[in-house]
Amino acid sequence: MDVSGLQKLTLLDYPGRVACTIFTGGCDLRCPFCHNASLALPERERDVIGHDELMAFLKKRVGILDGVAVTYGPGLVGALLCGVAYKLCPKLPAAYAGEVFGTGILGGLASYPIAAVLMGNTKAALFTFVPSFLISTAVGAAISVLVLSALKRTHVFSSLEGALR
Repeated sequence: MDVSGLQKLTLLDYPGRVACTIFTGGCDLRCPFCHNASLALPERERDVIGHDELMAFLKKRVGILDGVAVTYGPGLVGALLCGVAYKLCPKLPAAYAGEVFGTGILGGLASYPIAAVLMGNTKAALFTFVPSFLISTAVGAAISVLVLSALKRTHVFSSLEGALR
């Protein structure tokens, strides 16, 4: 696993609990509004955290951290649907809808077996993660709308879009 970043503390990924976030690197998709392009694009320079360093960090925090969030899986469902939606209908609202549905709903549902089976979270239910995934994804999409609208007004968006083609 290519570990390209580590957020040592998050209170958002597991509401009411203390966790850290491991950011994996690399992605085959090229979404024009990717918020993790520095991690996703292989040609971009990024720090890679070695296995030994990561394990030392995690071992030191046993009993302190309640969880570890890894940035693969559910987010990729949204990224995939976002890319497919944009390919089928090259309009940004289609991409936003694909991201919100893919990450917010399908990603939230996909998190259940990960939490229940791999992490042993017996309190998790099928729809446990959907509200938080849906809210955060919808807010992220709304921010994307605002940022991309500003970029369109300044004609920066068209030059970025041209560079991606």
